[in-house]
Amino acid sequence: LAYSKRSKKAASKTSSYHQNILPLVSKRTASKRTMRASSILSLLLWSSAISTASAGLFKKKHRRQKAGTKYKPHGEVHVVVNKVGPFNNPTETYRYYSLPFCRTHADESTHKEAYEEERNIALESDEEEEEESASYLRKLEIKGNRIGAERHKQRLGESIVGDRRETSPYELSFKDDIEWRLLCKTTLDKHDLIQLKEAIHNNYFFEMFIEDL
Repeated sequence: LAYSKRSKKAASKTSSYHQNILPLVSKRTASKRTMRASSILSLLLWSSAISTASAGLFKKKHRRQKAGTKYKPHGEVHVVVNKVGPFNNPTETYRYYSLPFCRTHADESTHKEAYEEERNIALESDEEEEEESASYLRKLEIKGNRIGAERHKQRLGESIVGDRRETSPYELSFKDDIEWRLLCKTTLDKHDLIQLKEAIHNNYFFEMFIEDL
């Protein structure tokens, strides 16, 4: 009888131990597993963020052009594009290159072909007009090395107000008159045409800077 009573007490203690301790152990194990899973997930997210950043955010940015720069004749003048948006709602802004604008400049040969088409130079054209066009083409010098959609360094305040300053492919030179110049030739798909149509319909404005002007 004594043995059976002791065995019953031991059994009851064991069952109460299992009832009280085992849930705590299982909770701790589950929490550890959750922490491990969350740490693995955070590592994966961090690695993907780093790879994304290395592709875009950490790319070398262009220095901003200082205000008051003294230009020499025929010196390069850089045009910086900023943002676009509906004129009636200036707080709604997007990247300049969210619309299908030219990102590269046409080379010299493409420009000359387009210029001749534009001026409609032919054998029956005026001799004076032909001479003017020929002299303009001789003076024309296009490098075609400007690339758009590359980010510029910005101040904190500029980023807060939504500025998105980027390079543009425009080729301008100081004190040089430009009669006509082709920027690029491109073919727009259906999506691009819809974007431009909506921008025109909503009276989109666009911002460009030379230095800080």
